[in-house]
Amino acid sequence: MDEIKELIKRYKEIVHSEKNQTNRKLWEDNHPWFGWMWRGVPKPDNRRRPFTVIPDNTLWSPVIGFNVKEYQTDPLEWIKNELKMRIYRFNNWDDDYYFENNLYISMCEGVREFSLFGAKSKFFDDRDPCMDERQGLILKRKKTLKALKCQIFILAE
Repeated sequence: MDEIKELIKRYKEIVHSEKNQTNRKLWEDNHPWFGWMWRGVPKPDNRRRPFTVIPDNTLWSPVIGFNVKEYQTDPLEWIKNELKMRIYRFNNWDDDYYFENNLYISMCEGVREFSLFGAKSKFFDDRDPCMDERQGLILKRKKTLKALKCQIFILAE
């Protein structure tokens, strides 16, 4: 836990840094989503088009040195390595990404959607999880799809 506290401290320094504030000015305020799939909207009056690079976990794993399966299944490993990725990115890449004082949790991007329909996930040490193809069809008949009910989970108010 001490390691995570130290990483949070370093990350907060990045958020408030001059470089980060300069990068922030390149983007509109109405950004649709932060996190892995961030979609920034450049301000139209920029002298140049800002750019970002958003690699997946297959690249990050050897760079940062983490096990993707642990990252995807253990919340403490996720936050520790997410902070390490952000710190590494800030210190080593010269793109126009900027950081806010928050973390949007998005563990197992992609596999959660099909798990809502009962699909099983297959996890790997060195790449992102995928649907376990050995289980066969999730829904065997179209009638089953019509019978599914929408479930909404409220995580926090």
